[in-house]
Order: sequence, then structure tokens, then C-alpha cells
Amino acid sequence: MSGPSYLDGLNYHDMVELDLGKLGGAVADWKSTVDGLKKLMEDANSGLLKKSEGARWVGLNADVTREFVKKTAKELADLHKEANAVWSVLDDAHSQLTEIQSSIKSIVEQAKEIKLRVTDNWDGTVKFVYPFAAEGTYSKQDRAVQDEYNRYVNAKMARAIQIDGLVKGALAKMHGGDPYDAGHTRYDSLDDVALDRAMALASLGKDVNPKQRAELRKLWDALSPGLRGQLWDADRVKLMDAGVISPKYKWKPSVKGDPGWALREPTAGDRWNLFEAKSKVAWDKLNGLSHGGQALEHYLSNTGTPVDDLDVDSMLRDDKPMYEDVEWAIVDHQDKWAEQARKELEKSGAQTVTVPVETKGKYFGFGDQDWRDAVGTGTFNVSGAMTAKLNEYGKPEYYLDYQVNVWDRYSQNESEPNWTDPPDPDLAKLQEAGLAEDFDMRGSSSVTHYDYRQPGPDGVYDGPGPKV
Repeated sequence: MSGPSYLDGLNYHDMVELDLGKLGGAVADWKSTVDGLKKLMEDANSGLLKKSEGARWVGLNADVTREFVKKTAKELADLHKEANAVWSVLDDAHSQLTEIQSSIKSIVEQAKEIKLRVTDNWDGTVKFVYPFAAEGTYSKQDRAVQDEYNRYVNAKMARAIQIDGLVKGALAKMHGGDPYDAGHTRYDSLDDVALDRAMALASLGKDVNPKQRAELRKLWDALSPGLRGQLWDADRVKLMDAGVISPKYKWKPSVKGDPGWALREPTAGDRWNLFEAKSKVAWDKLNGLSHGGQALEHYLSNTGTPVDDLDVDSMLRDDKPMYEDVEWAIVDHQDKWAEQARKELEKSGAQTVTVPVETKGKYFGFGDQDWRDAVGTGTFNVSGAMTAKLNEYGKPEYYLDYQVNVWDRYSQNESEPNWTDPPDPDLAKLQEAGLAEDFDMRGSSSVTHYDYRQPGPDGVYDGPGPKV
């Protein structure tokens, strides 16, 4: 099968036209191989090996024959192990791909009933369209229906592509490249393959590249809560370093009053405002307003490049209103998150579980002057993971690992005068004259690990704190 990248050719037409009967035939052949090797292995262990170990060998036979029999029995066991792993993975892949193919075909037929048609984007995704309606004539409801069909089928396609890549990687790892050395890795299902791959990527920690980070995040989202719990217990620090709790929230700037960039030639007044603005940068840095000064300096650099390293830890330390906003956001969600984890814990049969958690984006403002100058009003959310496990008394306990994420658009608003020198309207005119440029800014805090109060042997919580 092809690799996980859609550049390898797996697209919508491949998926719906794929003859899964051939894969089913391969699964049946491997099952026969597994059964045959199992019988040979059992015969070797109960017959040949048993007799060999019980015999009294002398001379050359003592050094050669006994070891040969042992090696033969081991090779049969290794071959059975590898064949069983191949069969398990292919069988699981066949079952899942059959369900995916059937679901996609069914939803496409449903779409036809409301005059929606599917088009292949040839990149692993599709788009549903109303073929006889102009793009601008869609109603809001039409667009919502269209988006829902897109979301459903594209999610199915993404899973098929992921399965495709997992099978390819699993077959290579199980075989190992040496035809005389079988039984490298044991897998019982695609879940085992996904967990193994996720652990390999997580071990890279901060060294993951963007492609690996994206693959790990998709695997993290696809794993069951129980397997996610295993992965989290194995090395949560490297998982966090690799970005698995980074936000899914898609921020969009909502700044009004942006005059546009380089709409006219700069005037003498603009040059004077630029001089005053640069002087303000120096004054801010000398007077403890370093964050505001740095933001203004970047605006005046006229590059418009995003800032991706906002110091959110300092925001939380310096600005009490923001800290309290974050605390309330967690308090508002913690019971729901804990209940979600508790339900998954019950389903898992008392196996440790981990569930991703995230709040919606929320607007906030600063009380601290420095951060008010740097960001003004922005958007934050909380993303992380809630883990639940049974303690020594058989009672559930909960752990939350979370980070705070902040976004903003640094924009000098011409329509909102203030008392700074130079004032915002004058700073906004610098962008209009092509002497400065607005930019996006974002950042995430360090990860906070929070242990909820744990129940004692009678299940009773003592002392103050959240009763989750």
C-alpha cells in the first residue's frame, strides 16, 4: 500500500474504486499460512524438539544436532509470529477500509438526493458542490449542509490515508529486510501499529519536524482513550514537547479600522511620527515596558511577519485579570472534562485513559500597562489532556495537563484615539504610508500539571478544592 502522504496517490477515486475483495483474499491466504505454521510449530515443539531434548547425544551430534533442532523450532515460532502479525494487521485494515468505503459511497448517494455532487480534489480530499448553482447564490443553510458533507467524507478519507500509511510501515517493520530472520515485531491490530508509531514519533520530543508533528497529532487524535493513556504514561513530557496538546482552535483576527498598507507616499508628518514612535520604543524599554516596546518596534520594522513566541507565562504572572480569566475558564470546564474521563475509564475496564480537552476562544483585555500596549485585547483558550486512573483504593483520580494559548493582531487603529505619544491614529497612518505594518502574534504558556485532590480509601475527599 502507499505511504501516508496523499502525494503517493491515494485519492477519492482510488478509495471508492478499490477492489477490497483482493485484500480480503490476501487476508484469507495469510490466515491459512498462520494456521499451517501454528501446526508446524506445535508439532516441532511437542515432537521433534521434545525428543531431541530427551535424547542422549554423543560426539558430534551433541554439538550440532541438538542445536539444529532448537534453531529449527525457534525459526518456526518466529515465522508464525510474523505471519500472525501480518494477518492481524491486514485483517484489521480490510475491515476498516471496507467500512470506510461503504460509508463514503452511502453518503455520496445521500448527497445526490439533495442535488449535491462530489468532486475529487486529487489530494486526498473532496468537495461537494451544487453543480447548477452559482457560488454566490448558496444560502447559509446550503453552505452548512455542503460543509457537513465535506467534513464527513474528508474525515473518512483522512482515516483511510492513515491506515494506508500504518500498514506500509507495519509490514516493513515486521519483515525487517532479512529473509532469514523473521518475527521482528508483534502486532495484534492496527491500534498496536498506531501506538508503536506514535511512541516512535513522541520519542523525538522537541526534535520532531513539522511533518512528523502533524502525523503524531493525527495519531494522537485517532487513538482510543486507553491507548492514549498508555502513550501518555510512557512519556508525557516528550509528547507535550512534540505538541500533542497544542490547540485545534482556529483563530481569526477581528481588527477593524485597518487602513491598509502603502496606500500613499509618506509625508513630512509621517516621518515625524515615525521618529516619535522609535523614540517611544526606546523610552518603553528603559522604563520597564519592554513587551509594549518590542511589539511597537516590530510594527515599525515594516515586515508584517508573525510573532510566534508571545511570552504567555509572563502575561499570567504580570496580569491578574488575565490569570483570573484563565482560572475561571478551567473551573467552568473541569467537571465536564473529569466526567468525560470517568466514562472512558469505566469503558476501558479500569485501564488508565487520557482524553484531549480544549476550551473555545475567549476575548480578554489586560490591566497591566505593558501588556496592554503590547497586545491590547486578544483571544485566549486552554488546551490540554485529562487523565483518569484508579488509585490504590480502586477510586478514580484525575490529572490535568494544560497550556494557555493567546492570539492577537497587532494593529494601530486609526478610529480609536488615545493619549499615547504618538497617538494610535498617527501610528496607523504609518502603515497607510508604507512605513509600518500590522502583524499577527501568538504564543503558548508552559504546561501546568494539576493533580486534583484524590479520594481516600472510603472515597471521601478531604479539605478544600475541586470535587471532581
